[in-house]
Amino acid sequence: MGVKRASKSELFLMELISSILFFSIASAVCVTLFVHARLTSIESTQLTAATLQAQSAAETFKSVNADLDQAADLLNAQQTPEGSLQILYDQNWNPVSEPDSASYLLTLTPDDPSPDSNQLCSAQIQVSKQGESIYELTVTQYVR
Repeated sequence: MGVKRASKSELFLMELISSILFFSIASAVCVTLFVHARLTSIESTQLTAATLQAQSAAETFKSVNADLDQAADLLNAQQTPEGSLQILYDQNWNPVSEPDSASYLLTLTPDDPSPDSNQLCSAQIQVSKQGESIYELTVTQYVR
């Protein structure tokens, strides 16, 4: 009556399989973390660029004393029939004139398109990508 002993090669094979399983799980977790980090980086870059463009539009709106015609000239913006300004940007945040090549849209909408003197005029600035808002800003200017 002999007792069958496990050979060393079977033990080595089990150890090798368990280490391969461990490394495959660890690599899957690392790839997931790298993908998440890349997506966070892209969102952060978009938010930074959107913030800069919105702040630039707000400062322009304030510097021209809430005059939409002057603001449109300085920002190279298109005026809409509703009385707001729109600027289209491509993937690299360069202004474009064709909607087909645009990735981002900045809209400056004043509360009153033609404010009277000696009153406060506010405007909402929204930067969006494919209809989804990235950044919003409200600017107020005292019109002289």
